[in-house]
Amino acid sequence: MKALPVLLGLMLLSSRLLAVELTEGVSSAGSSPSAHPENGSVQKDSQGEIVILVRGLRNSEGQLLIALFEQPDGFPDEHEKALRTKILPLDGEPLQIRFRSIAPGRYAVAVVHDENENERLDTNLVGIPREGVGVSGGKNRMLRKPTFHDADFLFTDEEKQLVIEMIYF
Repeated sequence: MKALPVLLGLMLLSSRLLAVELTEGVSSAGSSPSAHPENGSVQKDSQGEIVILVRGLRNSEGQLLIALFEQPDGFPDEHEKALRTKILPLDGEPLQIRFRSIAPGRYAVAVVHDENENERLDTNLVGIPREGVGVSGGKNRMLRKPTFHDADFLFTDEEKQLVIEMIYF
């Protein structure tokens, strides 16, 4: 059974390397196995696209930081722990973000309106965001920091569209 942790580690590493390649716009000929959301079995070549529409920006300054998480660890603000991330400069065009080659599973999205382009969410002394924030799941009440389970959704289709409303404090 010593081989099981090594095998799991290699599978995790290969899925992370694939995610880095796809995030940087490099296509990959192979596909990695993914857990099927209904029965937990491994399923290959069943991948789709998540399309995110962002609404409610207070201005067109700066950029958007978008992170797609597949697990609670790091959600919503540790983007280095996300499955995929994107930085989208704001240029007045419709704000539509696409994450391609996504396997079926449970995901959550976090968006930051990085107005000063420092690639992080700025907060005041007590931790209240100074820039706009939004998460998937339609639970943007933001009376507290959202959890993965507040924002998660099940992705099973070839394409899923999400609308994220930005909130400013």
